[in-house]
Amino acid sequence: MDTFAKYREMASQGATPRQVFLAARADGLDAIALIRLVRTVFGLSLAEAKRVRSEQDVFDAKQDVRVGATVHWEGADTVEGPYFMEARVTGISGDRVFVEGHRKYRGSANGLTEVPLAGDGLASLPLSYFDKPLVERLSESLQFWQKLSEVNGHSGARPVGANAEDRVQPR
Repeated sequence: MDTFAKYREMASQGATPRQVFLAARADGLDAIALIRLVRTVFGLSLAEAKRVRSEQDVFDAKQDVRVGATVHWEGADTVEGPYFMEARVTGISGDRVFVEGHRKYRGSANGLTEVPLAGDGLASLPLSYFDKPLVERLSESLQFWQKLSEVNGHSGARPVGANAEDRVQPR
């Protein structure tokens, strides 16, 4: 019996190595089996398989904020929804981290896809912003957007001025 059949099927349907890795980890495969899996199913080298494994580190670990390093952060707005940013640290001064070379990504069924960036992006961010791992900030951001959508979509909510008694009457 092919122990990787489920994951071969996922790959044949367009799943990325990272998606297959995460599914297999959720299914309880150990670290060695996970590396073997992505190498076997996707034909990756050992170094490539280790990169698939370490992609999670970007989300789980505190970022290495130093000149020359790449940092990541989340963003969202009411038009585009959530997105991820990436940039290279060019300097650190006091409590500010200066960045350039921004790249913007949106999540999709096939993983993260780079999208055009309007403008130059943020020139700097607070150093304290990187104290929390990205996964923690993402969780907080998603909770915020969920609460906001619940408030805005609440069935009892109605716009101000919807009833005559809400309107300001001229004197």
